Amino acid sequence: IFMRIFLLIVLIISCSTLKAQSVSPEYKDNYTVQYLIVFNKKKEILLMKNKSGWHTPAMRSNKPQSIKESLEDFADKIGIKIKGLRLSGLYVHKFEGLTDHPEISFRSHYTAQVIDEKEGALSPLSSVADVEYHWVDKEKALSLLHFDFLREQTKPILKNNKKVWGGTFLITWKNDAFQGSKIIEPIYSLSN
Repeated sequence: IFMRIFLLIVLIISCSTLKAQSVSPEYKDNYTVQYLIVFNKKKEILLMKNKSGWHTPAMRSNKPQSIKESLEDFADKIGIKIKGLRLSGLYVHKFEGLTDHPEISFRSHYTAQVIDEKEGALSPLSSVADVEYHWVDKEKALSLLHFDFLREQTKPILKNNKKVWGGTFLITWKNDAFQGSKIIEPIYSLSN
């Protein structure tokens, strides 16, 4: 009887350990954002406009998809097809004043060319949920970008999108309102 009780205890402990190992840890959003800078033949880039202002198109990356799948899916939702997808920027954001987000997060910037036969004619779906998409002259685009950090991150990419650029920014918030940003690690080339 002692042996049966001992085996039963061992079996219960083993099952508990297996169950504990199979339970996935609590999901924690790292707030990774992917920006998509799309060029057309007219030397324009695609910008989005929402209630905060003008931005390069961006998406949160929290689905179990590859980078290529997620960006092509995002472009499709905007109403365009893209080719030549390449990493052009990888920036780190540190935050101050966000109690719900003390972690750092990464901002990856990808460039691509539009391949739609209408050279980027946007579908009616591209202006839904208070977001509009517009082709803007590459030279004018930087001055339209709302966030100063996004301007700084996009600037070297527009000058030379054959390199991969990096740097670190401190993003400051107060009472859930964006206050500003500053470069704490200067922008540099991560590639030749």
